[in-house]
Amino acid sequence: MQQAAFDAVIDATHPFAEQISTRSFQISSRLGTSYLRLLRSEWSSEPGDNWQVIAIPEDAARHIPSGTRVLLATGALSLDEWVDLAKDRTLFCRRVDPTDAPFPYEGSWIVGRPPFSVEDEVKMLRENRITHVVCKNAGGAAQAKLIAARQLGLPVVMLARPPVPDCQIADTVEGAVAWLNSLKS
Repeated sequence: MQQAAFDAVIDATHPFAEQISTRSFQISSRLGTSYLRLLRSEWSSEPGDNWQVIAIPEDAARHIPSGTRVLLATGALSLDEWVDLAKDRTLFCRRVDPTDAPFPYEGSWIVGRPPFSVEDEVKMLRENRITHVVCKNAGGAAQAKLIAARQLGLPVVMLARPPVPDCQIADTVEGAVAWLNSLKS
């Protein structure tokens, strides 16, 4: 950042990319570079939803009974964070690409490339006899799993977002562009 002499940083990383965002904010602050976090709006529960919001993955096991079948819609790279659920539940973890790696717990991988329709999600949940859905509150358009869970009456355990640095935030690209343009004046 020093060599390129940036005037501003727009951090558009995933809402759960806490380490990257914190580091980018700290570096920007240290260099006196304007910083904006582009952060899409969170999902909010609606009538008919049965959500339990948790702060850390380890809390999920308190909300999901033993012997249940759980869809982890949290990403394959975060599978280790949910090890407490694996003790006496069957887990299904969605991933984008197939793998030869065995599933480390009782259950299996579910391979699929988004975007998913609500109908596809309902079918997948039924075929795998899912009783609970676990996901991160990433926000954005990929909420078909939540609508499908609502339609099927399934409980959802929602991991709350990590804290955001005390910085400027925009929730749309247009807002980020407006912020950037405001720096020119």
